[in-house]
Formats: sequence, C-alpha cells, structure tokens
Amino acid sequence: MELPLKYQSLIIIKGNYMARIKNIHPGEIVKEEIFEPVEISAYKLSKETILPQTRICEILKGNRRITTDTAL
Repeated sequence: MELPLKYQSLIIIKGNYMARIKNIHPGEIVKEEIFEPVEISAYKLSKETILPQTRICEILKGNRRITTDTAL
C-alpha cells in the first residue's frame, strides 16, 4: 500500500514491518509544550516581544518555519 508523500519518516515496528509516520512541525511542539502549559496567547506574546502576531499564528498553524531570527 502506497501512502501520500507527506508521510516521510520511517519507523520499524515488530521485526520487518515498516510504517510511515507524519513529520511533526516545530510549531506544533511549541504550541503543546510552551503555549498551552503557560497559557499565553499569540497576541500576548506579540505584545511582549517584537514579533508580529501573524508570524506567531502562522508558526503555530504549521504554515511557516521558525527562522533563526524568530527563535532568538
């Protein structure tokens, strides 16, 4: 069975069986490990930093990559 190309990573399960899993976007990790536990919104983060709210929202949605400047 051929899976869509968006499933790129491989994981070996029980011997010779190989299943494809979806890659995780960094925005998803940031959302689950930082935004939800701290209970901060994209709006509040944008007001506390120099980052535009649209950039933060796009990262959290998985539509934009995290650049070096944004990470710093």
